[in-house]
Amino acid sequence: MQKELFGRSNELNKEIYSLRSELNRINEEKESWFKKKEELKKEVSSLIKEIKEIKKTKDKSNISVIDFKKQRDSYNNQVKELIKKIKEINKQKLEAIKKHKVTFDPDQIKSKIDALELKIETEAISFDNEKKIMKQIKQLKKQYGELAEVKKIYDESAKVSKEIEEAKKKAEEFHKQLQGQNLVNKEGYGDFMELSKKIVSLKKEQEEAFKKFLELKQKFNVVNDKLQEKLKNVKKVKEDINKVNLAKKEQREKEIKEILEEKEKKIEEKIKKRQKITTEDLLVFQQRK
Repeated sequence: MQKELFGRSNELNKEIYSLRSELNRINEEKESWFKKKEELKKEVSSLIKEIKEIKKTKDKSNISVIDFKKQRDSYNNQVKELIKKIKEINKQKLEAIKKHKVTFDPDQIKSKIDALELKIETEAISFDNEKKIMKQIKQLKKQYGELAEVKKIYDESAKVSKEIEEAKKKAEEFHKQLQGQNLVNKEGYGDFMELSKKIVSLKKEQEEAFKKFLELKQKFNVVNDKLQEKLKNVKKVKEDINKVNLAKKEQREKEIKEILEEKEKKIEEKIKKRQKITTEDLLVFQQRK
């Protein structure tokens, strides 16, 4: 038993050493990507300041400005109309919520159902917990089915919201083109375009660096969780080893006590019979004390 526990302890210590090494490596790489992201952020910020200075010094417009402005205003008007529409839909949504006593967004219920089903498929859970989760899923599905009318209004709201965002995006695109066109025939436009391209490129690099950082952060958390689990296991093994050692010690002390008691009895017999007491006999008495 003790040999098996020591073997398990050694195996866990090797795994812990390996996980700690991997954790340090991941952490260094993670921090290097974060540092790169911050450096790129500073560089982008500096370039944005430069491009703002160029914009401030330019004031001439291009003939195409009128067309871009019309397009932009058209989409802005469209946004206003869609906002009126979504306000009406939201009013219907509130009425439906009161009617059906809705406490959750139907999409939230659907997301919760998906999350619970994924949990059953991917996690090791007990049979009782699985039954409870299945019961919960059944109740949520029933609730989700009862909210068909509300779901329809939510979908319509989402659709109009999307149209608003698309119209805003178009208006913003034409607004940016309007701003860009204002600089086409102006002095220093070349510098403006060059800086804009550089900013876009650097922002893309910054996003990639941040993405790498997040990926490594997630990986770091996974490895760290494994490490913590191994540390718990090795602690448990050490406790088991201590229990075995303590049991052996108690057994050994019991055996020694029994031997000494037996020897003491023999010495007492010698004393009764007036036999010679040896040095060994005296040592036995001392050990007993």
